[in-house]
Amino acid sequence: MRKLEAEMPASLLQEWMEFEELEPFGPWRDNFHAGMIAATIANVNRNPKKNPQPVKISDFFYVDTATQQERADQSLLSALRSVKRKAH
Repeated sequence: MRKLEAEMPASLLQEWMEFEELEPFGPWRDNFHAGMIAATIANVNRNPKKNPQPVKISDFFYVDTATQQERADQSLLSALRSVKRKAH
């Protein structure tokens, strides 16, 4: 970051930030594009009688194991809280 601050003028950094707002790039955008293609292929080839709900783009997003574990933990905590509320 220090090298970036030392070598790139603030005006150029601002331009890149504005460009990224208009045309997002990077891992999230790549993930979105791959998910869009995969969801399209899956939905075109699915059997609506067996799978009535179409798949979503986000169903194909890559999620690292740490994030998966965190989501599972949060889901478990929410379930335990709801059981506790029902018990009182």
